[in-house]
Amino acid sequence: MQRQKRCFFLFALGLALTLSCGVDQVLVPEIGGVDDNWELTESKHYYLYYRPQSETAEEIKYIQGNLDYQFRDIVKTLNVTYENKISCYIYSSREDFQKGEDTRSTAHAFPELEKISGYHHQIRSSAKHESVHVIAYWTIGTCKFRFLSEGLARGVGDYFYPSLNWRNSVVHVCGRELLADGKLLTISQLADNAFFKTLYGSEELRAAFRPYDQSASFVGFLIGQHGLDRFKSFYAKANRNNYQDIFSCTYGKSIEDFEAEWHEFLRTY
Repeated sequence: MQRQKRCFFLFALGLALTLSCGVDQVLVPEIGGVDDNWELTESKHYYLYYRPQSETAEEIKYIQGNLDYQFRDIVKTLNVTYENKISCYIYSSREDFQKGEDTRSTAHAFPELEKISGYHHQIRSSAKHESVHVIAYWTIGTCKFRFLSEGLARGVGDYFYPSLNWRNSVVHVCGRELLADGKLLTISQLADNAFFKTLYGSEELRAAFRPYDQSASFVGFLIGQHGLDRFKSFYAKANRNNYQDIFSCTYGKSIEDFEAEWHEFLRTY
């Protein structure tokens, strides 16, 4: 049975790679139609739009405080200054969100527009992740790689905090398990935006390979080994054509050598 499941995952992974060939990935989805049925309140760091007479309306004071706390944690973790406010649209339900934003997703970030969106029962767990995308875009730079963008948002949004070491996180436990199961992707695979999109777009492949978590493990180990400032430089400068050279210039070693170090770290984590 385990052999059959493993064969399925290998087949599915191969199919995802085939489908991804020659396709460029847009890191930010097209903005959907946002209607005018909103109440607006303002916190220190957010413009909060929410449906009138909704659960969000009843809990808006708590949500304000929670989002501002998360915002402070992000800028402290990334060691950046972000002066603007983020517009946060909170829909009343998943159905309301997916219809309003014309999407099958459960949350969105539109970094150029300084906007995030989600729905009530999910915004507490996703707002921090999505806010990282916005703040990183305006303070660190435009990221050309989905795995770096999502790895940073996943790590800072869910696991890494200013008081913790970047090398100490549950995402490394996930990476160790994926490596042992033969499901840890190579850096060249992670760096293929189209493949990353295809992989995450399949519920079964997403559950099997957990691309956001292994990306967060890579980002966390890279920062833990070489510091945040170097990572910011690599994050902003790297693109598909130059990322191996930029990595070597930034870190003084090849990305393949670092990949071997990352794997060894995970084996003994």
